[in-house]
Amino acid sequence: MALLRFKNEKPAYSGFNYLQKETALILTGDSLGELTRKVIDHRKHKSLPFGSEADVQKEIERWICGRLGNNECIAEGPDDPWVPTPADSNVMSLEKIVGFSTAAWSWLKGGGEFVAKEEAARRAAICWGCPANVDQGHECFTCSLGKLVRSAVPDDRRISGLHSCQFCGCDLVSKVNLPDAAIIASDSGRNIQFAAHCWQKSILANKP
Repeated sequence: MALLRFKNEKPAYSGFNYLQKETALILTGDSLGELTRKVIDHRKHKSLPFGSEADVQKEIERWICGRLGNNECIAEGPDDPWVPTPADSNVMSLEKIVGFSTAAWSWLKGGGEFVAKEEAARRAAICWGCPANVDQGHECFTCSLGKLVRSAVPDDRRISGLHSCQFCGCDLVSKVNLPDAAIIASDSGRNIQFAAHCWQKSILANKP
C-alpha cells in the first residue's frame, strides 16, 4: 500500500476517514491523530484487536491512499503493489460514464445474461472493502441511458454498500453483475489503472 506524504494536511478529495470492515462503520476525523484515536476507541468498544497507535495510523494511511495519487501519497517500497489513482480519475468524467453505459447497454440489447450470483458476490465483496468505492449519490447515473442500465439489475442482485468506482467511474451495483466480455468492452481504450486487489485486473489481463 502507501502512506501519506503530508500527514498534517487533510487530503482534498478523501479527507481523513477509515472504514472498519468488521462493523461496516466509516469513521472520520479533522486530523490523522484524531481519526487514529477514534478508530482505536471504536475497536476497543467492539472488542476488536487494535494494536499500537502507530500500527493503527499506518492502516488508516494505507486506506486513504487506496484512492489517491502520487501527489498525496508515497509507496512504502519498490515492491509495494499500490497503484496510484491517476490525476484524471474523477468519477464524474463524462467519457468514463458514457463508456460504461454504452457497453452495458449494448450487452443488454444483445440479450446478455448476468454472471453467476456467486461471482457477483465475490466481486462485490472486493469492491465493498475498497477505498475507491465512493458514494457520489449516483449523480453519474442521472442520464437516461445510465438509469436504464442500472434498472436492469434485479432487486436480488442489488448488493447494498456499492456506489461508484473512483478508478473507472462505473456504477458498481451494475458492473459486478456483468459478464467478462461486457467488462472488457466497458473498460476498452480507457487505460484504467486499477488497484492491485481489483477483480477487474485479471479479466483485462486475460482479454483476447
